[in-house]
Amino acid sequence: MAPEQTGPTGPTPLAREPAMDLQAMIDRGVTAFQAGDYETAVAVFRSYLSHDPDNAEVWWNIARAYELSGQWSAASDAYGHYNSLEADPARRAEGEAKKALTDSHLGGGDTQKASMSWLGMAALLGLGFVGYRTLIAPRT
Repeated sequence: MAPEQTGPTGPTPLAREPAMDLQAMIDRGVTAFQAGDYETAVAVFRSYLSHDPDNAEVWWNIARAYELSGQWSAASDAYGHYNSLEADPARRAEGEAKKALTDSHLGGGDTQKASMSWLGMAALLGLGFVGYRTLIAPRT
């Protein structure tokens, strides 16, 4: 049985796991991602979202895993979630460029134009040619 806390209508289940358990979940997702096991990484990161659904960094990691596994529609959706949550304008711009790139893979879009948009954004952000963020270490 989940620990309880007293709320305005009586005892309610606690919504969050201890920070150590959440960090272990992030570590498992990162390990799976780095091993190229994107399916497991997505499953672990999505499980984490049940505890912290507004964690932009976790949405970024999910989007990257979908993108690297060629699941363009799912990647686009995840980048959309990331963009709606990211407060930092530069990071949000990076997410918007990545979403445009994944969207270009849907329905025969202009991938060259989207890639150039991404590279332009990377240059503006000082990320270099291939220096975009692969994973973000989520804050727990």
